[in-house]
Amino acid sequence: MAKSDIIQKNERLLQLREEQKMPFITTAERIGMDKEAKSLVIRQLSKKFKDLDDGIKTQIDELGITEVENLSEDLLDMSGIEDLNNWLNR
Repeated sequence: MAKSDIIQKNERLLQLREEQKMPFITTAERIGMDKEAKSLVIRQLSKKFKDLDDGIKTQIDELGITEVENLSEDLLDMSGIEDLNNWLNR
């Protein structure tokens, strides 16, 4: 495939993306977004509960994105590390 063909296809993809108003997210971008969401929740929990042990961090890393989103909301109602442990072990 010629370089000009590749450029033309990329331009067409960008055009379609704009027309559909739907963001095209690659697998790598999705993985990066998931990791960033998990990192943010871990930072929030670390600030709220001071030191998080590695086991808790590992449990959070194993969560799916929907669970991470739920945790990001539920952590606001948690009053202690026991609440977090209960949430993770439910």
